[in-house]
Amino acid sequence: MKRIVLSFVLALAGTLSLGAVAYAGTVTETNNIHKGTDTFQDVLTACVGGAPTHTITITYNAVEHITILENGSFHATFTQTGKFTAIPIVLGGESFAGSFTLWGGFNGNINGANTSTFTFSVRGKGDQGTRLNTSIVDHVTVTPNGLVHEFSHCR
Repeated sequence: MKRIVLSFVLALAGTLSLGAVAYAGTVTETNNIHKGTDTFQDVLTACVGGAPTHTITITYNAVEHITILENGSFHATFTQTGKFTAIPIVLGGESFAGSFTLWGGFNGNINGANTSTFTFSVRGKGDQGTRLNTSIVDHVTVTPNGLVHEFSHCR
């Protein structure tokens, strides 16, 4: 599920790089994705390491929104929610199906301060009866002088 966050962040980074340029006015863009799909290999989200790799297929709806102010400051947010199936790479492993929700918010200003927060929750059930119910919050703040403050909470 890390790939979901990574692909959005990479796309957003290209857009946010425009924030360094002064605009003649505020620029706002909203994108919607309905019934999007993606397949990738990753571990199922767990709060402990060592989880087995699965081939994960997601079907989702998403909305992305960014506002860049005239001075180059920006605010961006996205929400992605949908269903997933996860087939283990190793034969005999447990397959899972369920739902997920991912949210991210980003703020930055011309002084170099940036804040990013992500929340992720996944709920599912394995074909061997295992329940999957994980919530994660990740937060990073970078101050204008380059200090990084971050935390991650998983349960």
